[in-house]
Parts: sequence; structure tokens; C-alpha cells
Amino acid sequence: MTANTKVQAFKKNLIIETAKDLFTRNSFEAVTVEEIAKSAGFGKSTVYLFFENKEEILHFVIKMGLEHLSVEFQKISEGETDLIQALKMLIPLQYSYFLEYGSLLFTYVQKKTTGALKEEWYQEIERIAVPQKTAHLADILKGEFKKKFSLPVILIISRGW
Repeated sequence: MTANTKVQAFKKNLIIETAKDLFTRNSFEAVTVEEIAKSAGFGKSTVYLFFENKEEILHFVIKMGLEHLSVEFQKISEGETDLIQALKMLIPLQYSYFLEYGSLLFTYVQKKTTGALKEEWYQEIERIAVPQKTAHLADILKGEFKKKFSLPVILIISRGW
């Protein structure tokens, strides 16, 4: 990774983190791209170098949060062989995620239903958050829990599927 690429990645992540902070302190609708840029220490044009619009920024905020949640779930699932103990650690993690991102997820779904989000953005989020396969659940129910627990499985269990 070149120095310029690192700087660009840093700027993009700073914009995403700043937007998340502003969206959660205020609301998505109340925050402007100009406010995000100013709070991140950039001009509005810098934000538009990385993002098409405010909805795309929201997409990356949600994506970053889900990716972090997925990594944390994976850490727990790889280290814990007892299903009950894993659930005792995973459920509070998921709960804290929804406390932090709940209103943004609601806004994201609203934007999806109104057509304000590109379909590929929503599909990208679904690939992270929604289980694609339920095979692991059958293994867990057969007692083959070790190394089988993953984000899709906790979502299956938590949703009652």
C-alpha cells in the first residue's frame, strides 16, 4: 500500500467515523454533507471524492459496523466450544451493536424502501448480515458446535429461524 493510498484510506475512514458520530448524536436527516466535511476537517469536495451522496456515507457506516460485529462474533465463536457460554458472550455484543446502530439501521431500511439506496449497496449489507446458508445450524444441533459457530448462526438463533 502506497503512502497516498494510506492517506486516502485514512481520510475515507475519518469521514465514515465522523458521519457515524454525527448521525447518532443528531439524526441522519438532520446532518448535512457540509457538516460531516467540516467536522472531519475537510471541505465538502473531499467528501464527494469518496462518496456519491449522504446515503452512500450511511451505507459505509452500516457496513463498517456490521464488519466489526462480524469480526467480534468470529473471535468469540472460534474460542468458545460451549454453545451456552458463546451465547452469553454474543447476545450482549449484538445488543450493544443495536443500541449503537439501531436508529441508523432503521434509517437504512427506510432509505431502501424508498429507493434511495442502490440495490448493490443493500445486497452488500445482506451478504454481511443475513445468513446465506443454514448448514451450520444443523451441525450445532447435532452437537458439533466447535468451529461451526459464525455470524450467520447467531443471526439464525437470534431471529428464531
